Amino acid sequence: MANQFRCEAKRGHGDVFLYGTIGGDWFGGVTAEDVAKDIHGMGNLKTMSIYVNSLGGDVFDGIAIRSAFMRSNAEIDVQIDGVAASAASVAISIPDIPVVMAAGSKYMIHNPWGFGVGEADELRKTADLLDSIRSDLIDIYDSRAEGLSPDEIGKMMDDETWLGAADAIGYGFATDMSEQLAVAACACPEEMRRKLKHVPDELFSVVEPTEDDDIEEDDEEPSYNRLLMSRYRVARAKSG
Repeated sequence: MANQFRCEAKRGHGDVFLYGTIGGDWFGGVTAEDVAKDIHGMGNLKTMSIYVNSLGGDVFDGIAIRSAFMRSNAEIDVQIDGVAASAASVAISIPDIPVVMAAGSKYMIHNPWGFGVGEADELRKTADLLDSIRSDLIDIYDSRAEGLSPDEIGKMMDDETWLGAADAIGYGFATDMSEQLAVAACACPEEMRRKLKHVPDELFSVVEPTEDDDIEEDDEEPSYNRLLMSRYRVARAKSG
Protein backbone atom coordinates (compact mmCIF):
# COMPACT_ATOMS: atom_id res chain seq x y z
CA MET A 1 0.00 0.00 0.00
CA ALA A 2 1.62 3.23 -1.17
CA ASN A 3 2.43 5.70 1.58
CA GLN A 4 0.92 9.13 1.21
CA PHE A 5 1.11 10.37 4.78
CA ARG A 6 0.91 14.12 5.08
CA CYS A 7 -0.30 16.89 7.37
CA GLU A 8 -1.98 20.14 6.37
CA ALA A 9 -2.88 23.07 8.64
CA LYS A 10 -5.06 26.11 8.04
CA ARG A 11 -6.69 28.58 10.42
CA GLY A 12 -6.17 26.47 13.52
CA HIS A 13 -7.38 23.23 11.95
CA GLY A 14 -5.10 20.34 10.98
CA ASP A 15 -5.74 17.48 8.56
CA VAL A 16 -3.62 14.34 9.03
CA PHE A 17 -3.69 11.70 6.27
CA LEU A 18 -2.55 8.40 7.79
CA TYR A 19 -2.39 6.57 4.49
CA GLY A 20 -0.15 3.55 3.95
CA THR A 21 1.93 1.19 6.08
CA ILE A 22 2.70 2.08 9.68
CA GLY A 23 6.30 1.69 10.82
CA GLY A 24 9.83 2.18 9.54
CA ASP A 25 12.67 -0.17 8.64
CA TRP A 26 11.41 -3.13 6.57
CA PHE A 27 7.83 -1.88 6.90
CA GLY A 28 8.89 1.10 4.77
CA GLY A 29 6.07 3.29 5.97
CA VAL A 30 5.18 6.23 8.18
CA THR A 31 6.74 6.19 11.63
CA ALA A 32 5.54 7.58 14.94
CA GLU A 33 8.45 10.02 14.71
CA ASP A 34 7.10 11.30 11.37
CA VAL A 35 3.64 11.78 12.82
CA ALA A 36 4.78 13.47 16.04
CA LYS A 37 7.13 15.82 14.14
CA ASP A 38 4.52 16.85 11.57
CA ILE A 39 1.79 17.37 14.17
CA HIS A 40 4.17 19.60 16.11
CA GLY A 41 5.01 21.44 12.89
CA MET A 42 1.36 22.38 12.34
CA GLY A 43 1.51 24.62 15.42
CA ASN A 44 -1.23 25.26 17.94
CA LEU A 45 -4.38 23.58 16.61
CA LYS A 46 -7.93 23.96 17.85
CA THR A 47 -9.21 20.98 15.86
CA MET A 48 -7.61 18.06 14.02
CA SER A 49 -9.12 15.56 11.58
CA ILE A 50 -7.36 12.23 11.00
CA TYR A 51 -8.06 10.43 7.71
CA VAL A 52 -7.10 6.74 7.68
CA ASN A 53 -6.46 4.15 4.99
CA SER A 54 -3.94 1.61 6.28
CA LEU A 55 -3.51 -2.13 6.65
CA GLY A 56 -1.40 -1.43 9.74
CA GLY A 57 2.21 -2.44 10.27
CA ASP A 58 4.42 -2.11 13.32
CA VAL A 59 2.38 -2.33 16.52
CA PHE A 60 4.79 -0.19 18.57
CA ASP A 61 4.61 2.62 16.02
CA GLY A 62 0.82 2.31 16.08
CA ILE A 63 0.77 2.69 19.86
CA ALA A 64 3.19 5.62 19.70
CA ILE A 65 1.14 7.35 16.98
CA ARG A 66 -1.92 6.99 19.22
CA SER A 67 0.05 8.64 22.04
CA ALA A 68 1.09 11.49 19.72
CA PHE A 69 -2.55 12.14 18.82
CA MET A 70 -3.61 12.02 22.47
CA ARG A 71 -0.92 14.52 23.48
CA SER A 72 -2.36 17.09 21.11
CA ASN A 73 -4.50 19.80 22.67
CA ALA A 74 -6.69 19.81 19.57
CA GLU A 75 -10.23 18.47 19.47
CA ILE A 76 -9.82 15.31 17.38
CA ASP A 77 -12.09 13.46 14.97
CA VAL A 78 -11.30 10.48 12.74
CA GLN A 79 -12.51 9.50 9.27
CA ILE A 80 -11.84 5.93 8.10
CA ASP A 81 -11.65 6.42 4.35
CA GLY A 82 -10.83 2.84 3.37
CA VAL A 83 -9.32 0.41 5.86
CA ALA A 84 -8.20 0.83 9.46
CA ALA A 85 -6.59 -2.51 10.24
CA SER A 86 -4.17 -3.87 12.82
CA ALA A 87 -1.76 -1.15 14.00
CA ALA A 88 -3.86 1.48 12.21
CA SER A 89 -6.92 0.59 14.29
CA VAL A 90 -4.70 0.83 17.37
CA ALA A 91 -3.50 4.31 16.37
CA ILE A 92 -7.05 5.70 16.29
CA SER A 93 -8.46 3.89 19.35
CA ILE A 94 -8.71 7.10 21.34
CA PRO A 95 -11.45 7.38 23.96
CA ASP A 96 -14.38 9.76 23.49
CA ILE A 97 -13.68 11.06 19.98
CA PRO A 98 -15.89 10.82 16.87
CA VAL A 99 -14.83 8.07 14.45
CA VAL A 100 -16.75 8.21 11.16
CA MET A 101 -16.47 5.36 8.65
CA ALA A 102 -17.00 5.85 4.94
CA ALA A 103 -19.65 3.60 3.43
CA GLY A 104 -17.90 0.34 2.55
CA SER A 105 -14.86 0.92 4.75
CA LYS A 106 -13.54 -1.68 7.17
CA TYR A 107 -12.12 -1.79 10.71
CA MET A 108 -10.05 -4.80 11.76
CA ILE A 109 -8.48 -6.06 15.00
CA HIS A 110 -6.27 -9.11 15.42
CA ASN A 111 -3.52 -10.54 17.59
CA PRO A 112 0.02 -9.18 17.31
CA TRP A 113 2.42 -11.37 15.40
CA GLY A 114 6.17 -11.52 15.01
CA PHE A 115 9.07 -13.83 14.45
CA GLY A 116 12.03 -15.01 16.47
CA VAL A 117 15.41 -16.59 15.86
CA GLY A 118 17.43 -18.54 18.37
CA GLU A 119 17.22 -21.27 20.96
CA ALA A 120 14.03 -22.36 22.72
CA ASP A 121 14.46 -19.83 25.53
CA GLU A 122 14.74 -16.99 23.03
CA LEU A 123 11.58 -18.14 21.24
CA ARG A 124 9.75 -18.35 24.56
CA LYS A 125 10.74 -14.75 25.26
CA THR A 126 9.26 -13.75 21.90
CA ALA A 127 6.01 -15.55 22.75
CA ASP A 128 5.91 -13.87 26.17
CA LEU A 129 6.42 -10.48 24.54
CA LEU A 130 3.55 -11.12 22.11
CA ASP A 131 1.31 -12.11 25.03
CA SER A 132 2.23 -8.88 26.81
CA ILE A 133 1.51 -6.79 23.70
CA ARG A 134 -1.81 -8.58 23.24
CA SER A 135 -2.82 -7.63 26.78
CA ASP A 136 -1.91 -3.99 26.12
CA LEU A 137 -3.93 -3.97 22.89
CA ILE A 138 -6.98 -5.37 24.65
CA ASP A 139 -6.75 -2.47 27.10
CA ILE A 140 -6.46 0.02 24.22
CA TYR A 141 -9.48 -1.37 22.36
CA ASP A 142 -11.39 -1.61 25.64
CA SER A 143 -10.95 2.15 26.08
CA ARG A 144 -13.40 2.59 23.17
CA ALA A 145 -15.49 -0.57 23.17
CA GLU A 146 -19.09 -0.57 24.38
CA GLY A 147 -20.82 -3.72 25.63
CA LEU A 148 -17.74 -5.90 25.19
CA SER A 149 -15.71 -7.49 27.96
CA PRO A 150 -11.92 -7.73 27.67
CA ASP A 151 -12.32 -11.49 27.10
CA GLU A 152 -14.72 -10.84 24.22
CA ILE A 153 -12.30 -8.33 22.68
CA GLY A 154 -9.56 -10.93 23.02
CA LYS A 155 -11.70 -13.50 21.20
CA MET A 156 -12.32 -11.01 18.39
CA MET A 157 -8.56 -10.51 18.12
CA ASP A 158 -8.01 -14.29 18.05
CA ASP A 159 -10.45 -14.55 15.14
CA GLU A 160 -9.01 -11.59 13.14
CA THR A 161 -12.31 -9.71 13.14
CA TRP A 162 -13.27 -7.40 10.25
CA LEU A 163 -16.08 -4.96 10.93
CA GLY A 164 -18.17 -2.85 8.59
CA ALA A 165 -19.46 0.50 9.74
CA ALA A 166 -22.66 -0.78 11.34
CA ASP A 167 -20.92 -3.40 13.47
CA ALA A 168 -18.05 -1.09 14.38
CA ILE A 169 -20.56 1.51 15.55
CA GLY A 170 -22.43 -1.14 17.52
CA TYR A 171 -19.25 -2.12 19.36
CA GLY A 172 -18.21 1.47 20.00
CA PHE A 173 -15.12 1.44 17.77
CA ALA A 174 -16.83 3.97 15.48
CA THR A 175 -19.58 6.51 16.01
CA ASP A 176 -21.13 7.16 12.59
CA MET A 177 -21.09 6.29 8.89
CA SER A 178 -20.68 8.83 6.11
CA GLU A 179 -22.31 8.39 2.72
CA GLN A 180 -20.29 11.27 1.26
CA LEU A 181 -17.30 9.04 0.54
CA ALA A 182 -18.32 5.57 -0.62
CA VAL A 183 -15.45 3.09 -0.78
CA ALA A 184 -15.78 0.57 -3.60
CA ALA A 185 -12.76 -1.59 -2.79
CA CYS A 186 -9.22 -1.63 -1.49
CA ALA A 187 -6.75 -1.92 -4.35
CA CYS A 188 -4.09 -3.94 -2.50
CA PRO A 189 -5.41 -7.53 -2.52
CA GLU A 190 -2.03 -9.24 -2.95
CA GLU A 191 -0.61 -7.52 0.13
CA MET A 192 -3.73 -8.39 2.13
CA ARG A 193 -3.59 -12.06 1.15
CA ARG A 194 0.05 -12.30 2.21
CA LYS A 195 -0.48 -10.81 5.64
CA LEU A 196 -4.05 -11.57 6.72
CA LYS A 197 -6.39 -14.56 6.97
CA HIS A 198 -10.00 -13.41 6.75
CA VAL A 199 -10.12 -10.37 4.47
CA PRO A 200 -13.70 -9.66 3.28
CA ASP A 201 -14.26 -10.62 -0.35
CA GLU A 202 -15.71 -7.21 -1.24
CA LEU A 203 -12.30 -5.61 -0.70
CA PHE A 204 -10.83 -7.54 -3.62
CA SER A 205 -12.80 -5.87 -6.41
CA VAL A 206 -11.04 -3.23 -8.49
CA VAL A 207 -11.74 0.41 -7.72
CA GLU A 208 -12.07 2.55 -10.83
CA PRO A 209 -11.98 6.35 -11.09
CA THR A 210 -15.22 8.07 -12.04
CA GLU A 211 -15.93 11.34 -13.80
CA ASP A 212 -16.43 12.98 -10.39
CA ASP A 213 -12.90 12.15 -9.24
CA ASP A 214 -10.47 15.07 -9.09
CA ILE A 215 -7.57 13.29 -10.85
CA GLU A 216 -4.84 15.01 -12.83
CA GLU A 217 -5.01 14.43 -16.57
CA ASP A 218 -1.61 12.71 -16.78
CA ASP A 219 -2.47 10.30 -13.95
CA GLU A 220 -3.73 7.40 -16.08
CA GLU A 221 -3.63 4.79 -13.27
CA PRO A 222 -4.22 6.64 -9.98
CA SER A 223 -3.43 4.70 -6.83
CA TYR A 224 -6.23 3.79 -4.45
CA ASN A 225 -4.93 6.29 -1.91
CA ARG A 226 -4.87 9.04 -4.53
CA LEU A 227 -8.44 8.23 -5.51
CA LEU A 228 -9.51 8.46 -1.88
CA MET A 229 -7.78 11.82 -1.50
CA SER A 230 -9.49 13.12 -4.63
CA ARG A 231 -12.87 11.99 -3.32
CA TYR A 232 -12.13 13.60 0.02
CA ARG A 233 -11.45 16.92 -1.76
CA VAL A 234 -14.68 16.62 -3.77
CA ALA A 235 -16.74 15.71 -0.69
CA ARG A 236 -15.28 18.59 1.31
CA ALA A 237 -15.97 21.03 -1.54
CA LYS A 238 -19.58 19.86 -1.79
CA SER A 239 -20.07 20.16 1.97
CA GLY A 240 -18.82 23.75 1.90
